[in-house]
Amino acid sequence: MENDPVTKDLNQPSQASDEQLKTSSDNGFTMSQPVSTTESRGLDVPESEHNTSGHIILQWLTYAFWLLTVIAMSILTVTVLANYITGFDTGDFTPYSVAAVIVLLPVALICDIFYSKHEPLKKTGPASIVMVIHAVIFALSAASSIITVVFSLITIILNSSTTVSKSTTVTFYSSIVIAVLFLATLFRTIRPVKMLWINRTFIIFMTAIVGIFCILAFAGPIHNASLTKNDKLIAANISSLYTAVNDYSHKNSRLPDSLNVLSLSGDTKQLVDKNLVTYKQDSTPPDASADTVNQIDLNTTTGVGATSAAKVYYFQLCVDYVKESSNIYKNSYSSSVGDEYNTYVDAYYHPAGNFCYKLKTNSY
Repeated sequence: MENDPVTKDLNQPSQASDEQLKTSSDNGFTMSQPVSTTESRGLDVPESEHNTSGHIILQWLTYAFWLLTVIAMSILTVTVLANYITGFDTGDFTPYSVAAVIVLLPVALICDIFYSKHEPLKKTGPASIVMVIHAVIFALSAASSIITVVFSLITIILNSSTTVSKSTTVTFYSSIVIAVLFLATLFRTIRPVKMLWINRTFIIFMTAIVGIFCILAFAGPIHNASLTKNDKLIAANISSLYTAVNDYSHKNSRLPDSLNVLSLSGDTKQLVDKNLVTYKQDSTPPDASADTVNQIDLNTTTGVGATSAAKVYYFQLCVDYVKESSNIYKNSYSSSVGDEYNTYVDAYYHPAGNFCYKLKTNSY
């Protein structure tokens, strides 16, 4: 049996295999179990997964919404600080800044939270391109804000405290806040490997800073806007009310008995409907002879002109202002303030409390 050629042939492959294993071992190679394709790729799997179109879109949306949030916060910062430092009324557009921040911040947070779960430690390919584009935008914006801070600081240093305008102070402090916001967003975007904690810290920081400025906005300019909405209604429409009284006197040769008989519409009518204006008829002042002028009345049949005196009427429109108008208007002091009667209403500047505009009808 040992010399059976069939058996000998069957044993040869086994011996050959043993010899091959021995030869491979002698040459420094060791046969092992087959390695799966997945294991052989190792860290290449996460990198390829992070460069999918879905992850790139989510990354772009995260950076873009943070950019929009910072821009809205920049506008909100300027309006809030301008109101607190200069007293300027920014209540007309501050609510829109607050609304924009309140909408954008949660969207940015949600995108950031979902993206952080798939964000690679080191971005490659399309992910790195998206990061670089937004990082450059944030870096340039931060640099511009820092330059503005330096320029404002130089202006403050070179001028005395009495000559430095409040607007420069607003620019200085606003630029500091804006620079910090862009720098923080820049670090969140590039996320250095040694600063993996920055994601959570950045979210807490942005939420806190947005919350602080929203509270300041509601307590400052938005609250003032709510208090002075009737002041603005009066200042914007009292001239139209004077025009209505003046037109009535021309048509009827007398003053109206009350404001309710006038043909009013829109916001001007609201002044009367809300009893925001008190109407008073005044007698002709002793020195008002110059207010009587000659007019030409044409006879419709002969065409001959005849002169007649046009009477000027005097009256007052009294209102109650909750707050004094912004200081910016004090440079052009209203000519309606004083004892003289005027043929127009200048409501750009007004004091707080009860105030009466002394008016007269025009002679034409």
